[in-house]
Amino acid sequence: MIKQKAFTLIELLVVISIIALLVSILMPALNIARQQASGSVCLGNEKSLIMAWQMFSHDNVDRLVGGASYVPGEQGVWDWPVPPWACTPIDDINALSLANPNSSVQGALSDMKLEYRINGLKAGALWTYLETHEVYHCPADTRYDKQSPPFDAYRTYSVTGAMNGEDASDTISWSGGLIKAYSKMTQIKGASEKMVFVEEYGGGMKLPQYNNAGSWMMGIRDYPINDTNTYFIDPLAIWHVNKSTMAFADGHAEVYQCKDSRTIEYTEDPDTAVAMGVNNQNDDKLFFARSYGGIPKR
Repeated sequence: MIKQKAFTLIELLVVISIIALLVSILMPALNIARQQASGSVCLGNEKSLIMAWQMFSHDNVDRLVGGASYVPGEQGVWDWPVPPWACTPIDDINALSLANPNSSVQGALSDMKLEYRINGLKAGALWTYLETHEVYHCPADTRYDKQSPPFDAYRTYSVTGAMNGEDASDTISWSGGLIKAYSKMTQIKGASEKMVFVEEYGGGMKLPQYNNAGSWMMGIRDYPINDTNTYFIDPLAIWHVNKSTMAFADGHAEVYQCKDSRTIEYTEDPDTAVAMGVNNQNDDKLFFARSYGGIPKR
């Protein structure tokens, strides 16, 4: 009779330990690879969005699409002559935005369906050029899958306030009244350096922009622009190994590598990080401030 040699319990435990160690070593590398791959998809989304943004202007006598993502008519300050590029989530039954704190369906925020979020995208003026909700969502943006309502946002991208966004409102002065938003394509000088779309992260308890509502905003205190007279109002999203994607008015999209550790801290915990305010020197903040654009009121 042939005796079969079997593994001992100790040998099995050693093998399992080795496998666990290898997994722990490989997982960070796999996560980095996944984030880098999502960055490629995200960059493609940005290119599609900026192309649609340009096409809208071409089809509408040079006018820029509305850059604040609210439902027209729901908040008077957002009622401009042009429609918004995208809207906040819309309830099928009530046809009202679920993002407005004054909305009669605000209580339904805990039951925010993806269908309602897509309704908001379809109601936006750029949907006719895109006709797919995937292009509005970065695969690295896991808020919809992992966060609890109402912080489970789906739309990743926002238009900057200077691109016919919130800076176009006479009733809001986020930038100290120093900036007038562009309303026409021909007003934009240096289009290759002026951002239109950015990845925005809203989800902190003190910054509950769980639908990335409105526009992505920066505050400008004075000119010439420098990193000590500007500040972030809304947080960035840096989901691609400390990188973020953005699209510019000339039609190109690019990936930006954050250089300052405080920028990364700010994006990871916008409630507690304070390093991005006025009088704080930061190369990342300076880049975004110079790329923000707008027409100085001088």
